[in-house]
Amino acid sequence: RPRPCDGPIAIFPPVPSITTFCSIGDRAIVVSALHEVRRRCPNAATVVVGKVLPVAGINFTTVTIKRWHQGVAQEASAIIVLATDMLDGRWGGNRFEVSMLNIAQAADARGTPFAAISFTYASSVNAVHSIEHFPASSCLRPRSSASCVDVRSRIEAEAGTATNCSYPVLKTASALRSAHLRHTMDLAFLLPQTSPPAGDKAWLDDQLRSGVRTVLGVNLFVYPSIRKTGFQKLAQTYAGELCAAHQTNHLLSVLLVAHDFRKRMGKDYEHEGLYMLHVQLWCARLCPSFPVHVFNEGQPYEPTQSKAAIARVHGVVSGLMHFLIISAGAGTPGLALTPVDKFYELYDDLYGGELARALIVRRASKLGELRDAISRFVILLDRARAILAASLPRVRRMSGWNLDVLELQDGRCVAGIAGPCV
Repeated sequence: RPRPCDGPIAIFPPVPSITTFCSIGDRAIVVSALHEVRRRCPNAATVVVGKVLPVAGINFTTVTIKRWHQGVAQEASAIIVLATDMLDGRWGGNRFEVSMLNIAQAADARGTPFAAISFTYASSVNAVHSIEHFPASSCLRPRSSASCVDVRSRIEAEAGTATNCSYPVLKTASALRSAHLRHTMDLAFLLPQTSPPAGDKAWLDDQLRSGVRTVLGVNLFVYPSIRKTGFQKLAQTYAGELCAAHQTNHLLSVLLVAHDFRKRMGKDYEHEGLYMLHVQLWCARLCPSFPVHVFNEGQPYEPTQSKAAIARVHGVVSGLMHFLIISAGAGTPGLALTPVDKFYELYDDLYGGELARALIVRRASKLGELRDAISRFVILLDRARAILAASLPRVRRMSGWNLDVLELQDGRCVAGIAGPCV
């Protein structure tokens, strides 16, 4: 049997078409996967099933899903599905999930190694819904130790037994089968970095030159807050909180970084970059001496560029999961603005329980809450950076496990590859 690196490697992106820099998180996942495939299989051809913008330094071809079914599938030596939320149950009944299950079953019939990679954090009790339909040879990569333990504990309770490497998963109330699970970390932790835009580099050089300023990278897209107020209102509210934090910490500078350029901001703004520019405008009105700069002038960019910039700041503040993941991968600690449980799972893995709780703000839109949280965060920065630096080697190693399908010798994900949920 040919090894995975001996033939074309097929990658399914998170969504079928990524022809603009809409979601920087999705782009980061695709770029990370392509670089990691090239590192492990430098001589193998790479095929992306869908539409994806070019990636500097990486050669790949794109095919449509129709062309895939017409013959490309027969040629693939390995299939990697960047399955977004599919393994966490949020795609239940969706046509995308059904399509991926069909592709997995066809790959199993041909003996082609298949990996479905989830890069979200959520309770994986729901993951059983999707996982139970995959062939036993599939490599299934859910996220976070808590999710992995959650699934395994449930299985052990119902089945009465579970091996170290291949965990039985309930297919029905009375039937058991094996699905290959492995606790991994997000692929975006492996994202390379290039150089930030020249104007942003110059601004950072100026702010960091004295060595006494605290420079924070900030993104203010906070999901729960948006449901209650519009973006116009939030721009003014958060600008006021940032100014109050600046007045408390007189040597504070802020780099505002838009992270998602999809048109999901209603009538207020066409995309998140314009929202960041409005926050900057409000900061200039409320506290003119406060150094606030918008990354890449609020326009779309490559995630490798933002990672290079964020690697230079002291900390980041955000309510977006992948902005915090990319920042952590650069060694920069983050203050999470969210009440959502999945952030606790991520931060438990990165910082440990006690510090993780101190780095999460549940009610960021409450008056004075963000100001006080930033002040506490500035005090914790050195400690958080040291703990993050200690955990990153383990995190990056676990991120690499997402693509261990490329190292299989017999084309099957079976007992002997995965370890316990650690």
